Amino acid sequence: MLKINTSHDASYVIKVVDPYDGEIMMMCYLPSGTSQEIDMPSGKFEIRYTCGTEWFGDGEMFGDTASYAKAQGLFDFSEGSGYELTLYRVRNGNLRTSKMRKEDF
Repeated sequence: MLKINTSHDASYVIKVVDPYDGEIMMMCYLPSGTSQEIDMPSGKFEIRYTCGTEWFGDGEMFGDTASYAKAQGLFDFSEGSGYELTLYRVRNGNLRTSKMRKEDF
């Protein structure tokens, strides 16, 4: 299970990607200020996201003002395991991310 919490000032598109072949395992849109729980298949995956305030559609997503990031490391979803990601700064938070280019998203 993957639980994702979003900030109140941006909406997000989340991608869960197989790091070995680049296949998108899951992709979803989360409006600002929402949380969602997602059942995940077993495996190790990358988690990428983009965020912004105005949605322009599937092709442009959040347009030129969007930011793109990838969580560092792989997330291992084995039977009974899960993660909760909070996609905004929190005191003593432990999610490390790196910026990425739109083309690599």
